[in-house]
Amino acid sequence: MHIRLIQIIVILLISSVVFAEGTSDSTISAIRNAAEQGDPDAQYLLGRSYYYGKGTVQDKQLGIYWLQKSAEQNHALAQFKLAHFYFRDRSKVDKSEALDLLKKAAEQNLPEAQYYLYTVYSNDYYFITTKDIPEAIKWLRKAAENDYVEAQLQLANHYYKGIGVSKNEAEARKWSIRAVNNYSKRSK
Repeated sequence: MHIRLIQIIVILLISSVVFAEGTSDSTISAIRNAAEQGDPDAQYLLGRSYYYGKGTVQDKQLGIYWLQKSAEQNHALAQFKLAHFYFRDRSKVDKSEALDLLKKAAEQNLPEAQYYLYTVYSNDYYFITTKDIPEAIKWLRKAAENDYVEAQLQLANHYYKGIGVSKNEAEARKWSIRAVNNYSKRSK
């Protein structure tokens, strides 16, 4: 367990370099070696590097490959990123696969994925779901409870207007204040 923690710390330190300008070949090589050995964090970083062309030549297909490897190991950020890419690519991918990945990431308490599910269920998103306001509110509340500022503001708006929840100005105020406080912490 101790060795795994050290590996994660090293990978996170390397990742801060990967997305900066002037990434060296040795940095990408170290991430690639860890990814090839099955490390889901390294696979995620390598996937992002290839997809965006950061520290290496851009290769979106190779980026997707490494993100899929990471997502198969239940890496929430990889699942979320893949779902996002799949939703944006309107022609090649089964949208139900994107929804499944998004749910897996959200169930791991990734607030970005929870908020994305809120948008999916509140908007008939890409025609893969029917509008389901109670399901949308469920995911919005989870994201808000995980201190996702955008979700807190949106939940406050729902309480203020009584959309999908009972109109409640005290709850609206509570979520608005919590959002402001979290935004202030984030911007320091």
